[in-house]
Amino acid sequence: MSGNQELGQQFNLGQGQKVAMRDYVEVAMPQPLDLLLATTPDSELDVWCTERGRLFRARFGFDAPQPARAEIVEIRKAYGFTDLQIKQLFKAGVLRVRGLTATLKPSVSVLWIGYVQITCFAVWTAMWCALVLSQPGFDGRHMAAISVYLACFFLAGYPAYLSMIRPNRIVHVHRAQTTGQTGAQTS
Repeated sequence: MSGNQELGQQFNLGQGQKVAMRDYVEVAMPQPLDLLLATTPDSELDVWCTERGRLFRARFGFDAPQPARAEIVEIRKAYGFTDLQIKQLFKAGVLRVRGLTATLKPSVSVLWIGYVQITCFAVWTAMWCALVLSQPGFDGRHMAAISVYLACFFLAGYPAYLSMIRPNRIVHVHRAQTTGQTGAQTS
């Protein structure tokens, strides 16, 4: 190799370092967890997540002891949940980690509280919109007021939906799919 030619480098993001027999050096680099999560099959990730807490935290967004990690992976497999759904269920309190165990317990009372909250928001919004519409001389200011009321409804209702209704619906739909029932039969 001449003095002014540089040695080329190629980064290997695979499982191990390879022997390159020509004019370059191949270096094995540790993978960032995001790349590992994106490129590794779920079956391998399930095994690794039960053994490695950091990988579990990167994948699901929370910590759990080793026996609970194994139960969460089994719940994920049994219901066919995605990693994002597991995160949402945990944040909503539907997936609970207590000591060394993990349980999936949807709360019917939280579901109904969510429906009542959204109904109250809808009634409040409809009442204020009707009040604005009943004013004489409908113009742009009235339309702006209605827009503000509708924006308030969505800003208040969507978080209630995400935190109270959606997690329970996810569990309900996946239970119906795993037991082979239709939505009408499980209601």
